Amino acid sequence: MTKICQNCKTENLDEAKFCEKCGYDLSEAINTPIPVKKGKLDFLRRNWIASVLGTIIGLTLALITITYANFSSIFIILPIGSGVSSVYLANNNKYLEGILTGILSIIILGVITLFYGIGIVFILVAAFGGFLGVLLNKYVLKSVSLEDKEPVSRVHKIQEWWDKQGNGIRTLSILAVAILGIALFAGIVSISLGQTG
Repeated sequence: MTKICQNCKTENLDEAKFCEKCGYDLSEAINTPIPVKKGKLDFLRRNWIASVLGTIIGLTLALITITYANFSSIFIILPIGSGVSSVYLANNNKYLEGILTGILSIIILGVITLFYGIGIVFILVAAFGGFLGVLLNKYVLKSVSLEDKEPVSRVHKIQEWWDKQGNGIRTLSILAVAILGIALFAGIVSISLGQTG
């Protein structure tokens, strides 16, 4: 839900007491459901946090697995872990959205490794992981839904926090996540080179 300022028509958070744009008192504002937009751009905007977190989870699982198993396990554990985790966090309960979220979670790594011939494998397996994630949400963990039955992202609190931050905090957050992802991937490469060497 959101509050629409009667003075300037700006959308504000439901708990806001004053309009963030003009300062108008929102105590008499009408709560209005946030319209659900359809389309690829909105899909990317709504789900990228879940996809990034899913990628980190997939990298972590791959790092743990590769320590105790053969290097080839990375081709299954990393993309499936990323796909399932991302779809679970995004709380997708439609197969197409789940598959796209799974692909989104591994797309950067897939593009980087495309030149080695394994990027397409990552992307396809991540898509399958997204499919599995939808099954998990629909039949095992039961998606949390609003009154209109639309699924609610399990990371919506993070999205709300992100929307409130300035450019400085956002930049630092992106750098921190990027450094973590690079460190995890470097650890996987290092261990795999040690296993094959």
